[in-house]
Amino acid sequence: MKITIHRGINQIGGCITEIATRTTKIIIDLGHNLPKGNQPAEDDKANHEAIAELTKGVQAIFYTHYHGDHVDLFKFVPDSVEQYIGETAKEIMQIKYERLAKSPRFKKEVTPELLQKLESFHTFKAIDRIKIGNITVTPYYVSHSACDAYMFLIEETNGLCKRILHTGDFRGHGYLSKGLMDTLKHHILKKPVHVLITEGTMLSRPDEKPMREQELQKKAIELMKQYKYVFVLCSSTDMERLASFHAASKEAKRSFLCDSYQKDVLNVFTSIAKSPLFIFDSVHFYKHGKQSQFSLIEKTGFCMLIRGKTTHSRF
Repeated sequence: MKITIHRGINQIGGCITEIATRTTKIIIDLGHNLPKGNQPAEDDKANHEAIAELTKGVQAIFYTHYHGDHVDLFKFVPDSVEQYIGETAKEIMQIKYERLAKSPRFKKEVTPELLQKLESFHTFKAIDRIKIGNITVTPYYVSHSACDAYMFLIEETNGLCKRILHTGDFRGHGYLSKGLMDTLKHHILKKPVHVLITEGTMLSRPDEKPMREQELQKKAIELMKQYKYVFVLCSSTDMERLASFHAASKEAKRSFLCDSYQKDVLNVFTSIAKSPLFIFDSVHFYKHGKQSQFSLIEKTGFCMLIRGKTTHSRF
């Protein structure tokens, strides 16, 4: 198999990896470049012409997760190329783009045609074996700040048995990270892996130790018991992080508040929950100007999710 790293060697995000045999070609991730500081993101591939050239001969694109620096160029992909993403990841993306379509700022960009392109995505679940020509792609679940993220085992199926592992983004400090080593040991590494392609977000920070979610939850409980009104600026789609603050608010007996977009996302997380930790059953949509609700939370205290200014690739 031939591997081409189109982008991602000397930068974080904007990932594009091509894997090809003599008869089959696929791409893993088609991400938009991240912004540089406070400047808008610059991306010479963010147009139909560049992506049409890049995807010549490509039968399918697989997305590891829904963060914009891995998926956002999907909108420029020709209709002849199949696109694949996890079931829940697709649902989260649809909530995001349907909300953006209602915003005057993004109405021209998020067209009915774009929503239809997203609707046409194929979906997969963990350990599904997806055959594209003489390549088989098997997704394995990983913990990440995006829910429903995957690594991919890519195998050539013409008898040569070449095996590539593309890890995508993954982390070891989440609640769901404990399954990673078992997945590697009992599924992926039962046979040799010939090439490893991995994300390097933390490789330049070897002395930095991320706080485990369990520890963060304990600190959040302490803060909520100390302060009556708590605002949390965080991703609206990081299920494990949101679970930490939701559990902390319960323990501290604080109302857990969010906006309608965040409520829709949390409802999706609850619908797929396999642990009580991810059942967001004490969440309240905060409606500005509703005096009865304001009087209640003023008395009981609250933990309110807030989010930064809406951008092109994050919401």
